[in-house]
Amino acid sequence: MNPSAKALVASGVLLGLMGLAWFTLEADKIRTIVLIVLGLFLFRVVMHALRSRYDE
Repeated sequence: MNPSAKALVASGVLLGLMGLAWFTLEADKIRTIVLIVLGLFLFRVVMHALRSRYDE
């Protein structure tokens, strides 16, 4: 499995978790915090995938 496929799978999992958090948590501070943390992980995965694409 190449790194771009791994990044795609990781992004899909994180987006799925963000969707679950959106629909299951009440519209409170906790949902906002969870979405921000998952969004930061998603940003990190995407940046790592872009960087590794240019390192090859």
